[in-house]
Amino acid sequence: MNFLKTFLASILGTILGISFLFLVLFVVIISSSGEPEPYIRSGTVLTINLTGDIPARETHDPFGELFRTGDQDKVSLQTLKNNLEKAASDDRIEGIWIRLNRLSTSWANLETAYQYLEDFKEESGKFLYVSTDDLGMNESAYFLASLADSVFSPPETMFEFNGFVVQTSYFRDMLDKIGIEPEIVRVGEYKSAVEPFLQNESSPENEEQIMAILDNAMETFLAAVQKKSNLSEDEIHSLMNQIHENNLDMAIENGLI
Repeated sequence: MNFLKTFLASILGTILGISFLFLVLFVVIISSSGEPEPYIRSGTVLTINLTGDIPARETHDPFGELFRTGDQDKVSLQTLKNNLEKAASDDRIEGIWIRLNRLSTSWANLETAYQYLEDFKEESGKFLYVSTDDLGMNESAYFLASLADSVFSPPETMFEFNGFVVQTSYFRDMLDKIGIEPEIVRVGEYKSAVEPFLQNESSPENEEQIMAILDNAMETFLAAVQKKSNLSEDEIHSLMNQIHENNLDMAIENGLI
């Protein structure tokens, strides 16, 4: 009996020892994977890469950080605000250079990012430059770029400038063909999230609220472009409604880039 107790205690001790070693190794790997604080010299330009989504906050996933290969420097609204505030108050930082291409974040997040950049310019008086790469810019990206003192682009890239659109898919016919009847409870005329499963086209109420959202986005976008280019609202609408042989040339000729 004493031998069995000693044997089980040895096994338990070995398991606990190995677990402790793995825990220490994991902590060491995580701590060593973080980048050191950058050394800032006088005349520094803070560079920020913005592409795809701009989430509201950072998400901390230590396991994901070990195995993630892309989007390792994803900028959130929280980190954007913090870094802009630091850059505004640090005399060693001369200005901001944003490397920007096509964005797919929500319009609410875009407006928040716009406000942070506008606050930085007004409070610091430092320059803000924006450049794009071979992927180019869509309207969401140019909305932020319109705040820049200068916007730079390679000679061959995409420049999307034709307004906003919302696309919705409807599945009623498909559900009928495969014999599925959705059971949904909803209250109110503007509860449209379930419409794709109940019908084949948008209801008048849903169209009304979608158009209100698009109109609000367009008004905000037009105001930003007007401020950047000094073009009138009618002139901007005209540029959006035309089919240009080269949108990038159009942007340069009209002072957008």
